[in-house]
Amino acid sequence: MSRMKTGFISLYLLLLGWMLWGLIAACGSDMSSSAKTSPETDREALVAFYNATDGPNWHNNENWLSDLPIGEWSGVASKEGRVLQLDLTRNGLRGEIPAGLGDLINLKRLWLDGNNLTGEMPAELGNLSSLERLRLSHTSLTGEIPAELGNLASLKSLHLSQTNLTGDIPAELGSLANLETLWLGFNRLNGEIPPELGNLANLKWLFLGHNNLTGEIPAELGNLANLETLSLNRNDLNGKIPPELGNLANLQRLFLSSNELSGEIPPELANLAKLGLLYLSDNDLSGEIPPELGDLVSLIDLGLSYNDLSGEIPPELGDLVNLTVLSLSYNDLSGEIPPELGDLVNLKTLFLDENKLSGKIPPELSNLGDSFLIWDAPLSLKINGNRLSGCVPISPDKLSGGDTNLGTVPLC
Repeated sequence: MSRMKTGFISLYLLLLGWMLWGLIAACGSDMSSSAKTSPETDREALVAFYNATDGPNWHNNENWLSDLPIGEWSGVASKEGRVLQLDLTRNGLRGEIPAGLGDLINLKRLWLDGNNLTGEMPAELGNLSSLERLRLSHTSLTGEIPAELGNLASLKSLHLSQTNLTGDIPAELGSLANLETLWLGFNRLNGEIPPELGNLANLKWLFLGHNNLTGEIPAELGNLANLETLSLNRNDLNGKIPPELGNLANLQRLFLSSNELSGEIPPELANLAKLGLLYLSDNDLSGEIPPELGDLVSLIDLGLSYNDLSGEIPPELGDLVNLTVLSLSYNDLSGEIPPELGDLVNLKTLFLDENKLSGKIPPELSNLGDSFLIWDAPLSLKINGNRLSGCVPISPDKLSGGDTNLGTVPLC
């Protein structure tokens, strides 16, 4: 046999050996995985969880550790001995979540919020391949969000708000293609918002407010076509508001207040036809208020106070017929109050204080509050800290005594 043929045969045998070894390893893995996921091990995982979280002192531990089917243990739903749901919300749990909970691979819903759970989230929760809903909010969990949660391909909602979580938001969360709700607010998360979150095509709620996030708002968030709520308020975000946010056709609520955002308000935000709440207050925004905002006919609340906005108040804001709150306080706005604001008959709060407004108060403001019913709250009006003249043409019985400041301008 020639040396070349011998070489080919040796290479063939080597490749065949590798293939057989891979097949044996895969079978072994399947056998190992199968061995871990029996009804018996589901029961064992629940027992370990009970012991790790002070089960004897739970508010409701009915039938736990008994010989009854686990589906009759309080808070457990099962099928054929496999755990499908574990709901122990506000049940007095104390202690750390054991890693063995990650063995419940048939689990679809894990609700442990409102308990005194401590320690770090076990990375093994990333093994829960069937999990659709995970709620661990209102706990005392610490440490970082495990990147392994990005393996939960079936996950639809992830609630981790109001804990003590720190560190960066894992970019791996951007792999959760089925995710509809992501709540990470009221923590101590830092670092930048991963642009990978812009891959979450089914996301409706993104709540990252009340953290220590830094850097700029990723333009990729403008890809979230199904997003209804974007909450990034009370962080340390800087840079400009991405005009790409104007692509969020289904957005109803936009909370960007209490950051360090700068630059002008992008007129592209006027494309958000469904927007009802727009809060940009307490930033470093400058330039003029875009008159295009008058196209937001669904808008109910508009908060632009505590910025460095200048120029005149656009008369187009008078087209916001559904507006109940208009807050422009503490800016550098100048010129006269547009009489078109008198068309806002549903307005309950008008704050124009601490600007550089001048001229006479338009008599059209007498229309404010005309749509109020007798049981509605009175109008809150602040115009102090300006250079206005004339008188306020609004009946005193329409005004809120405790939240109104007219400065030196009298009532008519």
